[in-house]
Amino acid sequence: MHAHSVTELIGQLQAGDGAAAREIWRRYLTRLVKLARSRLNGVARRAFDEEDVAVPAFDAFLRGVTDGRFEKLHNRDDLWQILAMLTERRAIALVRHERAAKRGGGKTR
Repeated sequence: MHAHSVTELIGQLQAGDGAAAREIWRRYLTRLVKLARSRLNGVARRAFDEEDVAVPAFDAFLRGVTDGRFEKLHNRDDLWQILAMLTERRAIALVRHERAAKRGGGKTR
């Protein structure tokens, strides 16, 4: 499947092809983890790491594709914008959770 373009993979994914989902994951995992790491910079990672951001973000992407929520998913640029948005939102949510007052306001003990 490595020869398929991202646009072809998107079409296959939208048709319900699990192999396309796995190939997109394989191609984008490193970028998602790197993006998550940059967004979590400076946050003490007691109970989570970059993959704890990337995995649920990708899962949310797959659910969104299944539910038909991404009308503007046509090519690699659209795909990256959606994946990046979901990853950044997940990272922000984890940072807010970690910095919540009941967790010490971001101070490590």
